[in-house]
Amino acid sequence: MLESLMYISAANPDVGQRDLDDILHTSARNNQRAGLTGALVFSGSIFVQILEGQTAALDHLMAVLHTDKRHDVVTVVAREQLVQRRFSDWSMAFRQVDGLAAEQLHNQMGWDISIKRLLDDVPANRPLKALSASIAGLIEQGQPQWASSQF
Repeated sequence: MLESLMYISAANPDVGQRDLDDILHTSARNNQRAGLTGALVFSGSIFVQILEGQTAALDHLMAVLHTDKRHDVVTVVAREQLVQRRFSDWSMAFRQVDGLAAEQLHNQMGWDISIKRLLDDVPANRPLKALSASIAGLIEQGQPQWASSQF
């Protein structure tokens, strides 16, 4: 079954550019192999990612993310069946946001600067379609800072 999943996580404070490069290159390769598409937004303190693919592939990736030391408190915000992929062109698209864009992302997700404390109270039942549109909007402002095509 084709599904879409959105997760958030607090970034380990030691995450640097080398880590981001590794995440992007490894994810693009692995996502393409697993038939996953999606987009990742990083605000400097949180990761927000939407992934699309088969249930088993999403379950496997989430299990891997829960053991990844670069992420803390990985939380699935929404998950639902999908008729058509929104991110079909990207095995991994990425945008790093800061300043006002990061503040807007935190506000939209219902967070303030103390993200780790608030991860336990992530707003529930947000429609994934609306969240997906927001992430797509961030990615599509101009061109993604980094993107790997799907196939």
